[in-house]
Amino acid sequence: MTMEQDAMALLKEIGRVKIELNSMAEGADQRSELEAKLERLTAEHLAATKGPPSRRDMSEPNSTVGSSPAEGSPADTAAPIESAKAKEPDKPERRERIGARSGPPKAAAKTPELERWLQKQRRKASDEGLNFSGGGAVSTADAGAGPGADGYEGIIFQSEGAWSLHQREGRYRFDQGKLRDVETGELLGRFVCERIQEAALEMDPDSFSKLTAENLPILSSEIMTEIQKSENEGALFALPSQLNGAEYPSDSSIKRLVVDYKYDNTGGPRGQLACHPAAAQFVLDNAANLERDGGINAVDLLLENVQGLELVNGYLKIQDCDSDFVVAQLKQHLQHLRPLVMEDVPARGLMPNKRDFSTCEHRVGLVYASAVPLDAYLNAHRSGGSVALDGGAPSAGSPPSSSARGAVVLCAALARLEHQRKVAELILVAQYFGALRYSVM
Repeated sequence: MTMEQDAMALLKEIGRVKIELNSMAEGADQRSELEAKLERLTAEHLAATKGPPSRRDMSEPNSTVGSSPAEGSPADTAAPIESAKAKEPDKPERRERIGARSGPPKAAAKTPELERWLQKQRRKASDEGLNFSGGGAVSTADAGAGPGADGYEGIIFQSEGAWSLHQREGRYRFDQGKLRDVETGELLGRFVCERIQEAALEMDPDSFSKLTAENLPILSSEIMTEIQKSENEGALFALPSQLNGAEYPSDSSIKRLVVDYKYDNTGGPRGQLACHPAAAQFVLDNAANLERDGGINAVDLLLENVQGLELVNGYLKIQDCDSDFVVAQLKQHLQHLRPLVMEDVPARGLMPNKRDFSTCEHRVGLVYASAVPLDAYLNAHRSGGSVALDGGAPSAGSPPSSSARGAVVLCAALARLEHQRKVAELILVAQYFGALRYSVM
């Protein structure tokens, strides 16, 4: 094994140890042993990476060899974004912050040698798809504290692409948070995927679960019509999608082209079709799924800290495990969820009849939000029938509740469903809380 391979193996082992530490309660018997192991592995990292920099290191444009630890950090990479924003005329103050990164959470102090080495290895890990997979998060060392925690590394892989819809076509280019038309340079959107905040959420999710017309007005309308109303300029629309921003018919079906949305008459696809097609195609081109490592993923940072959950083609799979433990972990780390937002999108998509393009000149914002399947899709009860959501009798094909065995199976199925409910509510509340918090910033 070469020195570089040995260093990468150590990097992966550090990641595994950190995941175990994150999931372990304070004061646990094995915690001190794992902390000692982490310290030993870190020392081995330094020993494995000593020596003069390679010729490749010196030629890399983002190399930190010979520079201070701060160079190449998210704070530096955010500067061009702010500079680019300053060139956008007549934008409200709130929109000038779109696409900016809030910066990584503070971590334990590292030596300059370790910091430089970690930054180099993060780039290599990203190139090799080691940050996380489309089927679920897999952490490498310091995954949450390195570049990409609130930026686009490991999320955006296709920065340029083509769209075609209703006898029109074009090309987009994504750079520093902005989506533009390749030919004209027109701004077609600003993609934001920041975590909600760094500190834990200080709120009771249960208090958000029973919103009524007294504190939340309800409008019965049609999403494409509302998006294309000029009086809704600058409004933020939450579209039912998946946790990868796309709209897939099921956890086993992947859509790749915006034209496919024409044949899905649900609210999410209709809302995306009402806006410029480039925004929807960009999300489809970069959505996390089982065909690629990484991609747009609202829960990648969250799943690094929570066990028993997995993202499969945008759908959250909830595994059977200790419900209290998983829910407690989820509440503790819910702030790491990323609301997926596309701001300043021209409302110049298909009209509600899907036969013609709108000529609207205003812009809106889109939030790609997702529910979690309850006893359906990849979370369906597998014993032959579905459990009634109201806690009643199981449907045909389930074990008979008249027997002792049937009663035990039914109780287990109801407990599984209750666990799914708790997880789904937390994920949904976090998305809407994040969207509302974003809208007033």
